[in-house]
Amino acid sequence: MLHRFLFCLAVLAATATQPGSAQILLAGGNLPVCSSMGGHGCEPMTAWPQQALDMHLYRVTEARIERWQASLGDSAHSPAARELRTALDQLALEHAAPVSRSWFSDQLGASDAARYDALDDRARWQLLDHFQEPVGARGEKVRLRDSSSQATIDIFERFVAMARETSGRERPRIGVSTASSRDPFDALDFYLQVFEQAGAEVYWLPLDRAFSAARAASRCEDLAEFQAELLGTWD
Repeated sequence: MLHRFLFCLAVLAATATQPGSAQILLAGGNLPVCSSMGGHGCEPMTAWPQQALDMHLYRVTEARIERWQASLGDSAHSPAARELRTALDQLALEHAAPVSRSWFSDQLGASDAARYDALDDRARWQLLDHFQEPVGARGEKVRLRDSSSQATIDIFERFVAMARETSGRERPRIGVSTASSRDPFDALDFYLQVFEQAGAEVYWLPLDRAFSAARAASRCEDLAEFQAELLGTWD
């Protein structure tokens, strides 16, 4: 996922102990890191435990259809929403097993709900989020040193080495923000693991708009509402 590496521009500055002592390392957005969700970046024959998440699955049920439709508000009565509802009802009857995102999208795109292909990003993610299967105890796993690119390993280890030099700590503390992501939790496991494996003590900094707004309003219990409104993320 390209967005995962763009944050490397500035995190190191947070480890500086003296004004003006920060260093910056620029890293591109296409570093092939070995992870269970990105096997193309791994050495051949890399094996993963059963608990490693390798893809998100989707399943259509009547309960999820009702929940998705309720989230639409007044637009639930639009022609596009009615067409999608018909297509989703049919999928719920014909396909009980979880399916891949590409299969799910292809089925809706090929159905009479031709308006699916015309959905904007927010509406499409609203649909996908409501039918994504919970991952349970599974999660994305990272194996930095099994990455097929030695340059990738060198870049992350150099990043941590620079933080070590600046902080004077053997395991420097690095704060990771995922605020640029539509779903701040999506790449969280990835970031924490890749920097820990590179030798750092890693912390997540919850700095996204939804968290900040919920905290400012003293409504942290309503975080999901802020995420839907401000980030276009539905749990």
